[in-house]
Amino acid sequence: MTSWTPPAAPAVLTDVPIDRPAESPSADPPTVELALPRRPVPPAVPVSVPSSAARDGATVALAVAILLAMVAGVTTALVLGAVAAGPPAAAPAVAAESGAAVAPALFPVRGTVTLADARASADGASCRGAGLYTDVREGAAVTVADPMGAVVATGALGPGRPMSQVSAAGLTTCTFAFAVADVPAGSAFYLVEVGRHGAVTYRDADLRRYGATLRIGG
Repeated sequence: MTSWTPPAAPAVLTDVPIDRPAESPSADPPTVELALPRRPVPPAVPVSVPSSAARDGATVALAVAILLAMVAGVTTALVLGAVAAGPPAAAPAVAAESGAAVAPALFPVRGTVTLADARASADGASCRGAGLYTDVREGAAVTVADPMGAVVATGALGPGRPMSQVSAAGLTTCTFAFAVADVPAGSAFYLVEVGRHGAVTYRDADLRRYGATLRIGG
């Protein structure tokens, strides 16, 4: 019978000192300082918060400035418009004295009145109204009125002159000349009348060119 012999145990390695380089004591790595330029710090600026009254005042000032700008713009536009329009039209003639009212244009009216019922003078050189027309004589009023009947000028009859043979009763036809100065222009029609014996209507152009011819009585 064979006997079993266990294998020999492996050799155990013991700590063998190993030569290592000596280590220097632990030290912090060197610090590198960089010299950078330092910017100047601006001084602190105090900030003031406006009060409500100040804000209101600023708002009013801004509104006033805007309004003045608008007024200035309108004024400039008006001035430019006036310059573009040119000088104004010439005004009507004004009296020499400063501040006097403008005098209206005036024109004279001349005419004749023929009276059928007149009485001649004893010598037959003159005549005047008879019967219902005794007011028609030298010096009687002659009026010129506008279309509304307002009297605008007054004249007077001149001496009466017989126009026909004097009858045995001394009656004749008599004519009177008259002139009315300073009749205001501007009306389309005028009414000419002697006393209260009926007005005769004339157009402006006819009255200026031909004058007035009236006939009373008959």
